[in-house]
Amino acid sequence: MCVLFPYLLSCENELEVINSQQDLDDYLYGLTDNQQQHSVILNRAGQYFDLSYNSTAALSDTELARRVTLYLAKEGHCCLTKITTLTPAQAFTLLAID
Repeated sequence: MCVLFPYLLSCENELEVINSQQDLDDYLYGLTDNQQQHSVILNRAGQYFDLSYNSTAALSDTELARRVTLYLAKEGHCCLTKITTLTPAQAFTLLAID
């Protein structure tokens, strides 16, 4: 199974936007084996995968919203407290990922 870019990679309550294989390689370089085992990929179609591209359990809409708003806050965005749930499609839209 191949997951096309861009996608969201979630590890230890954080979120990273992955636009290319190089982005993925750079991000994974800093992770331990344990962190990699617990990483989750979300693609634009709303499908969740592990790093071996096997289907895995989805994040709840509340947890996805928490991780997206944390990411946006780190990027300098404000007024995020009203965002409490997000669908995968809404997450991609909010992050302005084409």
